[in-house]
Amino acid sequence: MSNFTLNAGSTVVFVVRGDVVVKTNVTQADGVYIVGGTFKDYDDTQGKSRGTSPYKLTINGAVYAHAFDLSAFLSDLCGAPACDNDQNPTDLVVFQPKYLVALSQMIGSPSVSWQEVAP
Repeated sequence: MSNFTLNAGSTVVFVVRGDVVVKTNVTQADGVYIVGGTFKDYDDTQGKSRGTSPYKLTINGAVYAHAFDLSAFLSDLCGAPACDNDQNPTDLVVFQPKYLVALSQMIGSPSVSWQEVAP
């Protein structure tokens, strides 16, 4: 996968039964991701137990998943004075509900009914 960016008026929701794996060279993946399996922020095809990347991943939208594996960490190539993941996190998710609101006619919305119950 390469970077996935959307125009201001566009929207997308990915509904995935299995896992979603974002390669470590991806820096932006906009949209809402609804994942039935695991959302993973690194590609471990090289046999590494954790991913290293000089890049931050920014998701404008939201991620909902059964499980998360956010094991990627910034390498010493990140360009910051100290690549400390506590101070410079590898992943940034900017919640933007516009993606869900724009598609509510197609994906539906939960029906909620509130009523007062006597004690």
